[in-house]
Amino acid sequence: MICKRTKVLSLIAVTIVAVIQSSRIAAEEVFYDKAPVLSSRPLYESKTVPMTSEQCDDEESDAKSLPESSSAKGLVETIREKPRQDHAKDPQPHCQTITRYESQEKIVAYKIRYKYGNEIYERRMDRDPGSFVKVRVRLDPRP
Repeated sequence: MICKRTKVLSLIAVTIVAVIQSSRIAAEEVFYDKAPVLSSRPLYESKTVPMTSEQCDDEESDAKSLPESSSAKGLVETIREKPRQDHAKDPQPHCQTITRYESQEKIVAYKIRYKYGNEIYERRMDRDPGSFVKVRVRLDPRP
């Protein structure tokens, strides 16, 4: 009985070794090749970005922007009310920060079509591959 059991275990061990070796052979049947690119199209992502800038007006332009209802007499009175030292200084600009929003587009990927063998494939890539794309080929023979 022990002899039969030993033969069965030996047969199982030989089978396991054969399976492991055949899987190594299958792993060796993977190689890389080049395939011609038929088309490459960039894919964009739109993003709205805030853009800030500072806009300044000097005091003279502020005086010009007085309401139309104010009279010339009122303007003269306003100038007389300012202390004399103010007239000696350069006009101080009045500034404000303005935010406007701009739409910007950025390339996020490329959609490529390529041909390998008699088949046409599509995939996304993070860069434009150029005229050829590297393909991984795995041979898997069927019985």
